[in-house]
Amino acid sequence: MKNLRSLRDYFKQRPKISLLADLIMAAFLITISILIFGRRPGAFIGFFAYIMLSNILGTSLAISNTKQSKVK
Repeated sequence: MKNLRSLRDYFKQRPKISLLADLIMAAFLITISILIFGRRPGAFIGFFAYIMLSNILGTSLAISNTKQSKVK
């Protein structure tokens, strides 16, 4: 659990790396799932696996969160 917390903190501090990790993880999981289960069920299962894993790792960031507003 301690390693998971430190990994979540790392991704919170570096949103661009987190976004890149999200993109790579989504492409990998969906591609592997399509190869194993076929096109329609594989895409659904891969996307579901991506959502679950990104929530566990704490990488699920919206694109709007990567730019910090400088409103004072």
